[in-house]
Amino acid sequence: MIKNQNNISSQKRKIYMKYRPDDFILYTFSLVVFAAISVFALQSYWQNMMIFAALIFMLVYFIYKNGVKIDLSSFSLIIKESAYYPVYFLKQLIPSLWALFPIYAGYGLARAFEFLFASRLSETYLFHPFPYMNLFYFQFLSLTLYRTVILIAHIRHSDFLHDFLMSSLWKHQMKDVRPRYYIIHAYITGILGHVAFFFPCLIFWRLTSPTYFREIACTVLTMLLFLLTSVCAGNGVNIFKILVEDVRSWFLKEHENYHTSRFYFTIFHGLHHDAIPSSLMANNSSGIMHAIHAPLVKLFFLLSATVFSIITALDIMINMRGHQYIPGIFPYSRSTISNKSHHAIHHYMSILPLSFGGAESQKDVDMGYDFSNIKARWYVSAVARYENIEPELIANYLRHPDPDPAQTHQVKPS
Repeated sequence: MIKNQNNISSQKRKIYMKYRPDDFILYTFSLVVFAAISVFALQSYWQNMMIFAALIFMLVYFIYKNGVKIDLSSFSLIIKESAYYPVYFLKQLIPSLWALFPIYAGYGLARAFEFLFASRLSETYLFHPFPYMNLFYFQFLSLTLYRTVILIAHIRHSDFLHDFLMSSLWKHQMKDVRPRYYIIHAYITGILGHVAFFFPCLIFWRLTSPTYFREIACTVLTMLLFLLTSVCAGNGVNIFKILVEDVRSWFLKEHENYHTSRFYFTIFHGLHHDAIPSSLMANNSSGIMHAIHAPLVKLFFLLSATVFSIITALDIMINMRGHQYIPGIFPYSRSTISNKSHHAIHHYMSILPLSFGGAESQKDVDMGYDFSNIKARWYVSAVARYENIEPELIANYLRHPDPDPAQTHQVKPS
């Protein structure tokens, strides 16, 4: 837990699950910072105009949905936490330096080899600029096409979506407006988060001008170093698991902070909960500012563009599949039941569980999460009502893992 979060006078709430009118200044600050970073990352005029239009929509949506209250203490909170951010960054980075060793070592060796062979190969195709922007466009447009298919499915079932959410705890966040606006908001949230995850890399790659030689060398050396460190650590050889051990593993370590700190919830994470619980808003399990922070703190910008694009694509696809908590609409909610993902309950206004389920579930048990709580029973019955769910999957979803009595925690489920 970040120490300086405990005694901030403006932080009256202890747990943060949704925006309130007095978050307006903080929310606007996050959009302004995002727009400024976008100008550096995307130097195309029309691309930035599209980003600015999307941010204006997000601001108008916030005002309509949550209202506006000018909380002047937000300014002192911004100054204090912005000054503390480098410390927060290092507290996340330093414990992970061994796990990140293949990333920065692979990049460093690739640059060293590039320097050594420059005199011999500088005139060859290998030293031509690598078209990383084309790779970004291909990955982004491919996943956006998939997200658009989901958007169309949601719009076609917008009346059902509205009725379903009105029958859930999300009804307190619904306003008297056409459901399509909620759907479009989730769609834009997902796209902005997707683009944001590339921002640090796009800026770094533009400043360092990668070549084909560096791209190939960095890819090969990083993979070999991941393989070597895996063997040395005695974990066996599973390079795929290591490379895709991803945003989620780091994100879950800080997830509690994102829900107990006003600054980090509003700036980093809140957009992830302000959108309807649909795969449309999913990107890397984060809000748009956290999507910029995550690749920085994991040094992902040092990866080759190819490796980074593959990892990001896999992670976004997994997260989109795992965040469809409105059943009966593509890509459907069955997988959340079969994978025992209680993260759905978190998106229906419960602080717990902080994890997705599976291997991380024990930490939620230690904090007091009941796998057969009333919200979990409601959710699994709702999915079973609209999709073909076997009784054994329902029973397994509600089955409580053996608790670990050795650990306790202060966070209580809502």
